Amino acid sequence: MGELVRVFSDDGLELQGLFCHPKAMKKRPFAISHIHGLATNFYANRFIDALADKIVSKGDAFLTFNNRGHDCISDFVKKKNDGGLTYVPIGSANEVFEECVFDIKATLDFLEKRNFHEIILEGHSEGAIKAVYYQSKTQDKRVKGIVLMSPPDILGLQKSVLGDKYEEAIKVAVKMIKEGRSDELMPKNFFVFPVSAKTYLDMFGPDTKIGVFSFHDTTSRYEELAKITCPLLAFFGTQKEAVVDNVEAALDIIKRKAVASTLCETALIQGAGHNYIEHENKVAELVSEWLGRIR
Repeated sequence: MGELVRVFSDDGLELQGLFCHPKAMKKRPFAISHIHGLATNFYANRFIDALADKIVSKGDAFLTFNNRGHDCISDFVKKKNDGGLTYVPIGSANEVFEECVFDIKATLDFLEKRNFHEIILEGHSEGAIKAVYYQSKTQDKRVKGIVLMSPPDILGLQKSVLGDKYEEAIKVAVKMIKEGRSDELMPKNFFVFPVSAKTYLDMFGPDTKIGVFSFHDTTSRYEELAKITCPLLAFFGTQKEAVVDNVEAALDIIKRKAVASTLCETALIQGAGHNYIEHENKVAELVSEWLGRIR
């Protein structure tokens, strides 16, 4: 069964999601908290259905929610200082990456209030980056495992696509911010989605935190990944994935750099693309079997 839920983050944003739980739960059930990717939402990817069905059928729970980066531009209910409510526009065009910590914590708090104390963070695409970033910063004891679905090298892809224009894009963002136009959208030729100047600089500037999986950079230290102590599952499809080089090399890097993880497993889903269309049941089976091994 599924329940539409609303939670407030510590900084006052209302997040919506779908909570699926079985009638009869295991004695020590897991609850998966799924984190969607860049400019999408909690329901768009069809593997969500297969995952929820499989997880619930095994006596565990599944939560999928909208974080503040859902869709390109989205209005959010926000608590005001006087206790009232207002709307603020965020979405992926206006998101500050580091604030993902507020969103993820809000979902873990929700699950804990529902008496789930062993939680699996599952992130797809940019959501995988957020999952590792969150846990590396908080060392949240409620997190008992992390699933990385197609963890992308967003920084490497952007540099690859723009080439010599990469530095130009950074300069344009800095100039717009200095001119007081930080909330205005960048020129369309600099990014695949609409994005404000402040968010572009947050994502791709010198102080970016989004390069958790910088597979393109041979000097990357993978500091966030190295801090993860719980079990990890990382997997890709074999078609059109969001990495500069090949997915086998990316998985090998994850395996080698997750030095503190008690168990790091990797897999490929043959024939699948980044969103796992027509391979949804394989995703669900892979995750379910891994949960059985770490329980």
